[in-house]
Amino acid sequence: MKNERTILKLALKTPISNEVVNMLITQILNKKDHNFLLINFGDHDFESIAVIKYCREQLETIKQDLLAFEKIAMVHPPDYENESEDNLKLRYFTSEQDAVNWLLR
Repeated sequence: MKNERTILKLALKTPISNEVVNMLITQILNKKDHNFLLINFGDHDFESIAVIKYCREQLETIKQDLLAFEKIAMVHPPDYENESEDNLKLRYFTSEQDAVNWLLR
């Protein structure tokens, strides 16, 4: 199916808790037939700083699975700034449409 250039779009339910993060990780691990990954953090409504750290840690633990995607886009509200170490593989956006445009380009 990878020939079709498909995007796995995942939107996190708010408020974002450890349980929501666990569901995100499970969804990523169970969907291996997509070229691209788009994670929408919505309003970035995490229950706590600890949940943000937990999310980062959990994404780091599945790094090899994430690297299987050609590109990864993360959508967050405009008042947050993020930068990727590898702008060819991972980028942050404030608009889902901008993220999709980048993924499919």
